[in-house]
Amino acid sequence: MNTDKRNWLVIALVLLNLALAGFIFFMHRHGPPRPGDMPAMWQKELQLTDAQRDEFDSIQQEHRRLVAPMQEAQMENRKALLRAAATAVYDSTQVTALSAESARLHQQMDAELVKFYQQLRTACTPEQQQRMTDIFMKTLRNAGPPPPRK
Repeated sequence: MNTDKRNWLVIALVLLNLALAGFIFFMHRHGPPRPGDMPAMWQKELQLTDAQRDEFDSIQQEHRRLVAPMQEAQMENRKALLRAAATAVYDSTQVTALSAESARLHQQMDAELVKFYQQLRTACTPEQQQRMTDIFMKTLRNAGPPPPRK
């Protein structure tokens, strides 16, 4: 494959990746309950006591405090990728570095999200923990591919 075709292919893949990241970001913000809506959702689903709701709110505030700088860095990284896509000359070193940083930030945010839910579980009774597990399993089932068409 000649260099021009390869460069255009890489640029197309970067743009596709950015579009997918934007879609995921948009769906995260406008799809299922947003993080700010989580206490109300858990209150309803788990029938939390007032003390549990206060603990959930506290856990969520701490989670937001930890994740906010990562989200901001991820947004800046996306902007840098878009600026790179808008240049006339493709810089594979820059795109590789930006992609690696994006992956690192995503990994950190995923790890924090798992810790967040684990902390929420510790505030629950065994019955509520089981209900939480059921909710996660239902979400996983619904997130799978659609059934085949007949």
